[in-house]
Amino acid sequence: MEIYFTNLEYISESEAKFDDFETRHILKTMRKKIGDVIHFTDGRGRLFKGIITAIKPDLIVEHTLIKFDNGPIIRLTVAVGFIRHSRMDFIVEKGSELGINTFIFYSSKHSQYFTHNIDRWQRIARQAIKQSLRYHLPKIVTTDYYDDFLKMAESIKHKYLADQSATQKIHEVVKTMGPHVGDDIIIAIGPEGGLTQNEILAAQRSGFQTVSFGDFRLRTETAVLSAASYINLFRN
Repeated sequence: MEIYFTNLEYISESEAKFDDFETRHILKTMRKKIGDVIHFTDGRGRLFKGIITAIKPDLIVEHTLIKFDNGPIIRLTVAVGFIRHSRMDFIVEKGSELGINTFIFYSSKHSQYFTHNIDRWQRIARQAIKQSLRYHLPKIVTTDYYDDFLKMAESIKHKYLADQSATQKIHEVVKTMGPHVGDDIIIAIGPEGGLTQNEILAAQRSGFQTVSFGDFRLRTETAVLSAASYINLFRN
């Protein structure tokens, strides 16, 4: 099944419209026409089935709600220190496919790059959930202050910080922590070069527990995917 995406504000009780990007994809790439049936999501857990009733001046679809997904029983946030732009793209794409609910991108001493312009990543996430047949669009947040990232995590129950020197392995910790339905987890991962000792200590003072991802050093983006994979074992 192919699914498409439209923002919540474009959906009325019986009809839906699509932005220019999605309209081009539906009409030009997929060659859909009036009378064709399509499926689409609003990124809020809802899946719709609809019939194209008009293509000019706007693409209009008469729809019916066919499924609502409450989302994962355990919500995962991954906080990542900024790395090179192309590798951030990879994190958003693959992390969205693996069901990461929130990305926090923060600046730290060893960060190589920073931007508040997240439109590109939002588009990548949107394409990723369509490809993987997910109905929840991840939230993407950026901050240029390390302390602000720590404040964002204050209300999250289970907090872990990747540190190769930690004595506990992430899979051991996740296995024994006993997350329950509705619990939130955040896993923080440093940029290339890692976090400074002061940054690690600040995270620990904020309630983060350091965990190792194994005996081998992973690139930042590999660690993100590993974290998502570990958590998915418990979600399923």
